[in-house]
Amino acid sequence: MKARLCSVLFPPVLSLVGLCIALSMPASVFAGVASFTVDFQTVSDSSGSLVKGTVLCDAGHNTVVFGSVTQLVKNQLAQSNFINFVVCEGIIQNWTATLVNTSGVPLKPGRAVVTAFPIDFDDFGQGVPINQLVIIKPATH
Repeated sequence: MKARLCSVLFPPVLSLVGLCIALSMPASVFAGVASFTVDFQTVSDSSGSLVKGTVLCDAGHNTVVFGSVTQLVKNQLAQSNFINFVVCEGIIQNWTATLVNTSGVPLKPGRAVVTAFPIDFDDFGQGVPINQLVIIKPATH
């Protein structure tokens, strides 16, 4: 019924054909990422700060986790970004990414905010984005 409704409502608009097809597909077609987490503790070490979490996605799919960590340091915004590639196995998997500073102001031990989201590049399904508090620990040598 949805496909017919699309063809009746939008026949002259070719750019909406893809939208009409997408509306008539079951939701499971776009469900490449079933769950996604970020650990609340970000660990700092000699190679830089690390952020980690878990992801559950369709076996054999390629998922990319994108994100950033931001923090106010002496009235300046410190920001570091990360990216991590995961070849999904269909089970909950751990992921770890090294933060790359993009602001010129380094992150310090203490509270920060992480914003992250996964994308399944095989079917372009996106997991639920996360925006949460994390704790950056001091480096241990």
